[in-house]
Amino acid sequence: MPDISGCAECVGLLIIMRHILFKVRYPATVLFQMKQGDLMMENDSQPKNSAHPLYMLLHSEEIEDFNTQREAHDDFSVLKGLDFRGLDLRGAELTGFDLSDGYFRQTDLRGLDLRTCNLEGASLRSAKISGTYFPDELSPDEILMSLNHGTRLRYR
Repeated sequence: MPDISGCAECVGLLIIMRHILFKVRYPATVLFQMKQGDLMMENDSQPKNSAHPLYMLLHSEEIEDFNTQREAHDDFSVLKGLDFRGLDLRGAELTGFDLSDGYFRQTDLRGLDLRTCNLEGASLRSAKISGTYFPDELSPDEILMSLNHGTRLRYR
């Protein structure tokens, strides 16, 4: 196969072809970037981390410090789309936070009141949820599907 990496038109065509093939196979939004002549693919549906102080406190499971410092923050969208996999969040005061598109695989959410949180698009695969209050907009079947299969939560 000839080397076409130097041909800008050929590389552009490859980008379009890979984009179409990838979108058919994986419906998540896919971004393609050119970096130092190489074709890179970035999937924006992957869990993300954040350097925000509140996220760092939760990620290090410093729940008491999180509960104290949350009062000083008025932006409740700072936890949107983040990775909470495997964390013990029991006792966290998450009232009003936007947790949409978050990953909560094997996260301990027992006893939390999430009724005022936005959980749309979040995944709860194998999370511990005993005693957890969920928003009324989420049906029990929707929560079970997410727990058992990792599907993203959809509001009714």
